[in-house]
Amino acid sequence: DQEFAHGPEARYERVVLVTIDTLRADHVSCYGYPRETTPFLDSLARRGVLFTQANATISHTAPSHSSMLTGLPPLVHGVLHNGYQMDADAVDLARVFAAAGFETAACVNTEFLAGVARSFQSVHASTARGEEVVRLAKEWLDEKPRQPFFLWVHLFDPHRWKDFAVEI
Repeated sequence: DQEFAHGPEARYERVVLVTIDTLRADHVSCYGYPRETTPFLDSLARRGVLFTQANATISHTAPSHSSMLTGLPPLVHGVLHNGYQMDADAVDLARVFAAAGFETAACVNTEFLAGVARSFQSVHASTARGEEVVRLAKEWLDEKPRQPFFLWVHLFDPHRWKDFAVEI
């Protein structure tokens, strides 16, 4: 594991961006929740970079993620609602990583995010449960050699909590 470094000497060859719709940070252990609710995310946070301050530009999934990927507000990147597509020429993280020689992939369990992930070299967008999306992301990672890479994994499952609730 590489120690987090600042400045031009920092080099990362395996970048995974994990986003989870509607997950409350105050209920995630690595953000201070007292119960161990998210052991896998906690392990990622220990081994990677944990962002402790973030602001969403808008409450809708597609525009918000478009802003994350481009650094631009919705009125500039043009994705104003779920279902809108990112402009084919938009400069986003996938395009920047690809230009630097990285393979890029997006595994998302929200079909409308395919329009946001247009510049990724490989896109898997479905309504499958998160377990399936993670399985597909791991399958993509297992196809070696695959370095350097940028992988975006987005999970929409918290939106569908009623579908996954267990009656006690």
